[in-house]
Amino acid sequence: MFLRWSEAAAVFAGLLIWLCWWNNSGDIQIYGTGYGENIEFVLDDGTKIYLNANSRLTWKKNWRKEGIRQVDLEGEAYFDVAHQEGHTGEKPSSRMPFEVYTPDLTIRVLGTSFNAVQRRGKTEVLLDEGVVELILHRVGDQGTGSLNSKNETIESREMEADHNVSKELITEVVKMEPGQWVSFSSVADELVQKTVESPESMTEWKE
Repeated sequence: MFLRWSEAAAVFAGLLIWLCWWNNSGDIQIYGTGYGENIEFVLDDGTKIYLNANSRLTWKKNWRKEGIRQVDLEGEAYFDVAHQEGHTGEKPSSRMPFEVYTPDLTIRVLGTSFNAVQRRGKTEVLLDEGVVELILHRVGDQGTGSLNSKNETIESREMEADHNVSKELITEVVKMEPGQWVSFSSVADELVQKTVESPESMTEWKE
């Protein structure tokens, strides 16, 4: 019986090692945290990330070939995005985009610092430095009018479907400035925007 349990434990341990190798040896790198745990790491493009508890981030490692840096986020993370020049053939001043995907929206930046949370059926973004665009994933054909918002104006336009967004989804663009906080739920079709007086209080978790 002892030998059987030992053999089973050895097989299980080998399977775990293989899964970790498989996850991190291909085109993606997966980072995850449990309850009460947060980690800090640097991606191979120089971007520094703080990952909060009970969160998961998937990094696409073929960014040099694709010419765009992409991550999928479940949970909460703080991003300090590094500047990267574009591919040969692009304008010398061009910057390689960095995009964060959640079910509700896509965060598109060139180099900046922001906090993103994807939980409870919505995504919240707090911009610390720089400028970002939020590409909202709206469900259904609802025309090109503005969403119900608690802010003044929203720059919007129809865009082509992007990264796992079906053709039935309509996207709308919201530009953010430092100190702004945005919450959006694609399911409830609810957008809230406001300026935060003390944005550092919302990112104290990473300390």
